[in-house]
Amino acid sequence: NALSNARKYGTGVTVEFAIEYTEPKLVVQVTNDANPPKQAQLIAKHGSDATRLLHNRGECGGKHSTNLGGQAMRDVARILRGTVSLHLHPTTSRLCLEVEAPRSVEVESSETPLVYFIDDEPTMRMVYDSWVRQPSPLNHESRVFPPPDLTLEETDEAMRGFASTVIAARPRPSAVVLDQNLRSQVRRRENATTGTELAAALRSSGYKGTIIIRSANVSSKVVQEYLAAGADAVMQKDESRERLLQLIGEARGHIPAITDVAG
Repeated sequence: NALSNARKYGTGVTVEFAIEYTEPKLVVQVTNDANPPKQAQLIAKHGSDATRLLHNRGECGGKHSTNLGGQAMRDVARILRGTVSLHLHPTTSRLCLEVEAPRSVEVESSETPLVYFIDDEPTMRMVYDSWVRQPSPLNHESRVFPPPDLTLEETDEAMRGFASTVIAARPRPSAVVLDQNLRSQVRRRENATTGTELAAALRSSGYKGTIIIRSANVSSKVVQEYLAAGADAVMQKDESRERLLQLIGEARGHIPAITDVAG
């Protein structure tokens, strides 16, 4: 539609079509040469930002235009959480559509869930290490974060960058367990980040796996905040690995058979 309009309303000499993708942003631009005198009139009437023309209906060749193309582009932008714009320059017109388009990467969906854990407390990470140590009902590629061999500054950075680590993982974990208060190792009275911040970042990046926030505070009000941030479930600090498997199964829509595993 954009190319057709560029040929229809431009000079017909040059039409440029460009696509740029930097996950998760997809930018599509169509630029066409314009007749300078006519373009000057349009700019005088509508300004250089003529995006509102995509909303207008008007006369076109004696027929009433429904502007279905503009409607379609606005719908795409709305559905994909993006924007569409039309800018007029003295010798060119440029239509730009920018949308959220994360790569379609399926999470690991085997019966042995692949789980990433993150916690700021070494003791809790030791517990998680025992949960993933094989033989285990968890996938052998399950991991515990942050790694133990980092400096204090690197540990903080690893916690803040956990969502990016999950999104970049191949295969992508089918579930993540997030400590709510991830204390900075540099400034111990502050959080480096929180489980709700990580949950929101994961969902906005297109993560479709199970998100579980683990917290000592499980009041109904706080739990609603966790769920609103993108979590599927909440675990108390003293709950077991079997409870984790149950929550993952419920989030997937089935209850897994839980078998005790030696070790």
